[in-house]
Amino acid sequence: MLNIAICDDENAICNQLENILLDISPKYNIKIEIDIFYTAEKLYKSLLNKNKYDLIFLDIELKYMSGVELGRKIREDINDQLTQIIYISSKTSYAMELFSIRPLDFLIKPISTKKVDTTFSTAMKLIKNKNIFFNYQKEKVYHRIPITDILYFESNNRRINIYTLNGKDSFYSTLKEIFNELNDYGFVFIHRSYLININHVKIFKYNKVTLTDNTILNITQTFRKNLRELQMKIGEI
Repeated sequence: MLNIAICDDENAICNQLENILLDISPKYNIKIEIDIFYTAEKLYKSLLNKNKYDLIFLDIELKYMSGVELGRKIREDINDQLTQIIYISSKTSYAMELFSIRPLDFLIKPISTKKVDTTFSTAMKLIKNKNIFFNYQKEKVYHRIPITDILYFESNNRRINIYTLNGKDSFYSTLKEIFNELNDYGFVFIHRSYLININHVKIFKYNKVTLTDNTILNITQTFRKNLRELQMKIGEI
């Protein structure tokens, strides 16, 4: 079951999105439950009441509380880093403003079925990552951590520090071995000693990144070009 919220002050857009999602979901062999909200305030209240959504389609130009403001509240106040947010707008000038919220996509009105289908397909792949685990051994005990909970890895010779939403642990391996296992899930080098989960980057700068737990890590010159290209790609959302 996939829980989806649609938040737009235009009734026609909400109905259109709902119908498209109901039409395409059987293709992905998944059942969906859709809640519709016409204001950001009502959706925010629902989230504060512990209602969880895997996917939120969120209009930017809402009255009173904007979609951008709600997105920041979801990421910072509620500290929800996993819900996938797809923004909806009639304008194209929000890319960099939305970067810190890390939206999955940006739909321009009028909305097309093809674009929603493509975005939904991407969302399904990311949501499935919640059930993918990173495994490591420490002192003859095996540990399993959801990859979505991992912030970054730090190397100290053969000793690896793993930083997650729940704290820190250590084990023996190499960053190269870990990268070979996780590079398909958004893990990138920013330094020969740091392998980060790109999905937990809150702020990109030329020479450093800030993660969702406010950890700041340096980007060395060797990796700046690749990271800049990645930043520009994300900024084109």
